[in-house]
Amino acid sequence: MEYHPLPVSHTYRRFVALAKKVQRLLKSGEFQKLSAQKQQQLADKLRLLYRRLSGVFSQGRLRRILASAALIVGLGAGTAQAQQFAAAVRNPFGLNPEEISLATFADLDNDGDQDMMAVQYNYEYGQDFVFYENTGTAQAPAFGPPQENPFGLASFEYLTTPYLVDIDGDGDLDLFAGTYYYNNQSAGNILFFENQGTAESPAFAPVQVDPFGMEPSDYHVVPVLVDLDNDGDFDLLSTSYNYDTERMEFRYQENTGGAGAPQFAPPVDDDPFGLANNSFYLILHAVGDLDLDGDYDVLAGGVAINYDEPAVIDYLENTGTAESPAFAAPVTNPFGISFPGTAVTSIPSLVDIDGDGDLDLFVGGYDYDAANEYFNPVIWYFENTAMINSTAEPEPAVGMKVFPSVTEGSLNWQLSLEEAPGQLQLQAFASDGRPVRQWRVDALPGSQQGQVDVGALPAGLYHLRLSDGNGKLLAQERFVVR
Repeated sequence: MEYHPLPVSHTYRRFVALAKKVQRLLKSGEFQKLSAQKQQQLADKLRLLYRRLSGVFSQGRLRRILASAALIVGLGAGTAQAQQFAAAVRNPFGLNPEEISLATFADLDNDGDQDMMAVQYNYEYGQDFVFYENTGTAQAPAFGPPQENPFGLASFEYLTTPYLVDIDGDGDLDLFAGTYYYNNQSAGNILFFENQGTAESPAFAPVQVDPFGMEPSDYHVVPVLVDLDNDGDFDLLSTSYNYDTERMEFRYQENTGGAGAPQFAPPVDDDPFGLANNSFYLILHAVGDLDLDGDYDVLAGGVAINYDEPAVIDYLENTGTAESPAFAAPVTNPFGISFPGTAVTSIPSLVDIDGDGDLDLFVGGYDYDAANEYFNPVIWYFENTAMINSTAEPEPAVGMKVFPSVTEGSLNWQLSLEEAPGQLQLQAFASDGRPVRQWRVDALPGSQQGQVDVGALPAGLYHLRLSDGNGKLLAQERFVVR
């Protein structure tokens, strides 16, 4: 056993005892009954002890001790606290791609862990959909061998990136993919493959091109489906080529239909919401709530303006709100992200791959071998090693309590309303911002309470949001499923 001096041992025992105490309070619901001052004191003590021990013990060990107590470490922060990513790891968890991977992560077989679906080039000058099943667990991923064009999929030419999302609200994941120069035309189209199987056994229908009012872009499109205006359905944040500037720009189509009947409005081009691109000839982007403040931020990667420039990632923080996004200027390689000098091209994906409640980063690209003048396909992995944190929560529009904060099955909610605003909606979101459950609530004046079942959700951190019939955010809380 490694020996540590007495002061460190004493600090370590205090940290373990306090973390266990906070976990008991959270599990019983007693933590929410404490005064804001007492809650803040507990959070400050945990952060102080964590900082003192982080130079001696590994962050992984300390975080495992924190467990659900990590929920409170960001209370009262007042300003956004940065995430922190570990050094890049090459081809983690058994991944070893033979071709560059344009990847997305989702639980495609509904077994509680995150699988990977990628687009990769084949030897016939086309692209395959390649599935890597996570045969490990939600906390200890391990990917099986690549499966080419599974679940009824086929090869295509000119694919860009895939994206998995339940667009029609039937409980399984559908597949979108972007294209460039599709069908011998200089246009980027969006391909849609409806999942006609089940959440456990996907089976994709034949392709539909530009469904639901999605419009082709100029030359090249990368689709990301995300509820960017917080109205309960998935909007389209994509890209389009600008022939005047010879660069890619962001593009937005609002979903004006609904969660189960999508219909997209005409596109808003020319970098909507202040989104900007200063670094990339081609943009390949990912979206997630990186600062846990209840809205979506953007990580942009891609092909540099000069192709052989080292790989970088740009962070565009959403400084607006969940309903009205507004993005700050790009920050290059934030949160300690640093690529090896031989890394070229960056294709980011955000996912909580280790089930600890924060977003980890995967980046597809090339690793240049100067000796052989060869670009080796690679996937870089950056573990998020920061404690779970967030900006200060906005003042809620209504009173809402949720308990226990750590649950294995049921989640209780209480509301206190001065008036009846009509029907309300409770939505549970995963840590990467994907909606995973929703419930209707009849709003009654005064106090009311109820219970929802979250036992089928994979272990991890979730956000519970209460909104009115127009999608306006009224209150939000966080909870952990064990």
